Amino acid sequence: MNDFENEKLYWKNKFDSGEIDLNTYNKQIEMIELRYNFNARTKNKYINRINRMSKKTKIIIVVVIIILVGYIYQKFFYIDKSRYIDADLTNLEAPIQIGAEGNTTKIIDGIMIEIDYIASYTISGRVVKNFSYLPLTMQNKISPKDVGLTWGFLAQDEYNNKVQWKATGNRFLNWRVEDGDWYRNTIGESNFQEHVSNNHLIDSNDEIKNLINKIKENDYVKITGYLVNVYYKRRDGYTYNWRSSSSRGDTGAGACELIYVTDVNWLK
Repeated sequence: MNDFENEKLYWKNKFDSGEIDLNTYNKQIEMIELRYNFNARTKNKYINRINRMSKKTKIIIVVVIIILVGYIYQKFFYIDKSRYIDADLTNLEAPIQIGAEGNTTKIIDGIMIEIDYIASYTISGRVVKNFSYLPLTMQNKISPKDVGLTWGFLAQDEYNNKVQWKATGNRFLNWRVEDGDWYRNTIGESNFQEHVSNNHLIDSNDEIKNLINKIKENDYVKITGYLVNVYYKRRDGYTYNWRSSSSRGDTGAGACELIYVTDVNWLK
């Protein structure tokens, strides 16, 4: 029985049970048949168009689709085997941070972006959430993607599955824990917060940008680069500052890590 027949049977049962009168029943059946006939005509129209196409046109369309699917797979899903690293996923270590000096720049929309290194930084974690931003603001163009990572006990299914992670596009990683006793008493709020971070990622080149695009939820990744502070002067003369956190224990505004990424690997 198809959807068309199921819909008609649904309204017939309502009529037979006395929930609707004959007039209402007839109107519903008429609407279902009109919609079905419209869908059938639309489907046949496109089938006829396809049938009228030449063999050459059909081949071209198929080739274009194959190329498009291949491009999407290559850009967003394919990860070279050399990018995988063996790791103990049940015991991911805390991020490694070592003080560093130096700087680099990026030019975006003709504006010079100053990037000052705070520390060299390596973080290995489980991706609990990520959010990609449309390039509507300079901040989004500098860092088009946020990645929420956990490590240690919090990256394990036993604990991760008790947490509802949420990214709303406001540059924050939010979470909700159903079992409040586990969160506050067994683990401790500060201990929980020291095993999770929200990371604003800045690519160092096009290759790294492509790798960042391929990071998805529940991946285990190792991100290498620098914690940085970013400065640029807008065309109206205002100097914009965006500073990274350098502590895993802070929360709220300014607690996220701003990472200039030089390498991305996947853990297995």
